[in-house]
Amino acid sequence: MKRSWLARLALVPALALVLTGCRGEDKPDAPSGSSEPTVTTATGTYAGQNVTLSLVKETDYPTDQDGLYFHNGYVVFLNISERDDIDGLENNYTCLDAGANHIFTVASTDILHIGDNNCTYVTTEDGSYRRVNLNGDMTEVDEEEYMNAVSAMYETLTWEQTLYGTFQQVTSDSGKPCYRLTQVDGTPAGDFPTDEGQPTLLNEKLVTTCTEDGKHYLYGYDGKRIYEESFENIGTFYNGLAPFWQNGKLGLLGEDGSVVIPATVHSPIYSISTVYFNEDMLAVVNSETSHVSIYKVTRT
Repeated sequence: MKRSWLARLALVPALALVLTGCRGEDKPDAPSGSSEPTVTTATGTYAGQNVTLSLVKETDYPTDQDGLYFHNGYVVFLNISERDDIDGLENNYTCLDAGANHIFTVASTDILHIGDNNCTYVTTEDGSYRRVNLNGDMTEVDEEEYMNAVSAMYETLTWEQTLYGTFQQVTSDSGKPCYRLTQVDGTPAGDFPTDEGQPTLLNEKLVTTCTEDGKHYLYGYDGKRIYEESFENIGTFYNGLAPFWQNGKLGLLGEDGSVVIPATVHSPIYSISTVYFNEDMLAVVNSETSHVSIYKVTRT
């Protein structure tokens, strides 16, 4: 099966803590197999603002695509619910808005995210290019218009453009192998253990590692762990906040690694791939059912 632009983007490198003033709003129904109430909304404070993290909806739309992200208020993904009904190289792609409402589903071999003109672009099995509006209507376009849309898409992916530093595998002063961080201005920073995998720069202050068994650890640039407790995953930062998971629950981190909202919000089981947080919206894929869940962050 041909891998779409969206799927290719997904391949680009993705506590029991208490914060005073955070609270969760409990719903009476408990998840299957648990006596605890299902928390779908929690609040905290960050940078002088009240921050609310909410589950918008657990949808019935399945996908096997990782790294979903919102752009211009919409998320587009490979919909595998009717894959057996599609012939040849085409797949079904579904678009949802920030309210998890269905906007359209189209069949194509490839698709881009929703652009600034409230349209997306697809390629078809016969090799033609088409513009798709929010009604799902298609209009054939030339290759130049399509490639311009591809270029515009990559220009918006800020998490791929920012380079805070590089890692090099060296031997530490104590004689142990490590990953040494050098910042973009050439300033050496900390050393990070090699037994936790290749480190990843989250922002200009934080580094995360991921062990072979899927445990994520959070470090400062100085190579010191911020928390001894591990995370199940940490997503990308958007305007100073990043999603994180612990004990199967979802919370939010601040840009300095502080916990803005503890991991209390109900979240489906998910894969350990990169989770992109963008436009204060989050799309999470349940790794058991493959269904897409939508979350939003509100700042007031």
